[in-house]
Amino acid sequence: MPVHPKDQKGFASEQPTGTELFQQFSFADNACGRVCFYAESSVYQHDWEVFPYVMASGSSLIKEKGQWRIQTPHTIIMRNPGKHGIIFLDNKPWPCYSSEGIIIPKGEHVLSFGVSENVSEDKNSLRLAGISDELISCTQSAQEWSLVINLLPGVL
Repeated sequence: MPVHPKDQKGFASEQPTGTELFQQFSFADNACGRVCFYAESSVYQHDWEVFPYVMASGSSLIKEKGQWRIQTPHTIIMRNPGKHGIIFLDNKPWPCYSSEGIIIPKGEHVLSFGVSENVSEDKNSLRLAGISDELISCTQSAQEWSLVINLLPGVL
């Protein structure tokens, strides 16, 4: 949706795109921690393809000795770094992943991978495959599964 009049100087286009759009997102995110687009059509398709990287700004990722040290101010999804057996976050089995990537909650973490005799997934194991909010923590054991998320106020 156009937000600048055609004759307004200082903007390359009527509708924010590229760096201008990403800076608007960053300013809004820094101000309140939540950003909402009222309509997907207000963002060009080529900008949606870059947004996961914009949303992960402020995160750091360092690979050392077969593991990843991650520091992030928000929940991020790390693209799957290749074939692996069991996923561990902070030395505990981590059930928050999909074919798209591994869900990492905000904070400082160590991501590592264990070798599994049966690399194919157990189809009966429960896991979190996606999230649209802040993941606080996730733990699992043979008897229980605990998931803590930060929901928007008034949203159930």
